[in-house]
Amino acid sequence: MCSDRDDPELARARIAGETARHYGTMRFAMFTVFSAVLGALLAFAFSQGGSLFLAHAPYRVGLGVVGLVLSVLFLLAEYRISTLVTFYQEEAFTAGALAPSPDHDDWKGVVLVTMLAPYALSAVFWLLAIFGLIVFPVWPAPAAG
Repeated sequence: MCSDRDDPELARARIAGETARHYGTMRFAMFTVFSAVLGALLAFAFSQGGSLFLAHAPYRVGLGVVGLVLSVLFLLAEYRISTLVTFYQEEAFTAGALAPSPDHDDWKGVVLVTMLAPYALSAVFWLLAIFGLIVFPVWPAPAAG
C-alpha cells in the first residue's frame, strides 16, 4: 500500500481535490451571507419605515448604491471562487486524483454563469432602484377615493 509520503504526486492530487472542495463549500456559505444581507436591505425597503425613508430620492439612491456595491463585490468574489474551484479541480484531474466528468470544459462555463447570475440580477435591480425605475410601496397606503 502506497502512502502520500511515498508518492508526492498523490499527495498533490489529494490537496488539490480538498482545496477544490473547500472553495466549493465556501461558495455556498458566501451565497448564504449575500442572501441575508441583501434580503435585509430589501426587507427594509419594503417595510413601512423603509418606504417612508425611501420616499426621499437621496435616501433611495443611497440605499440603491449600497445594494449595487454589495452586489458587485459579491459577484467579483463569486467569480474568483468559481475560477479557483475550477483551477483546483483541473489540478486534481491532472494529478490523477479525480477523473474529469464528461464535457467538463463545456459545463464549467454554464456553472460559472449560473453562479454569477443571482449577483448580476441583484446589481441590475439596485441599478434600476437608483434611477427610480423600481417603485417601492408607500405606507400607509393612500386612501382610495
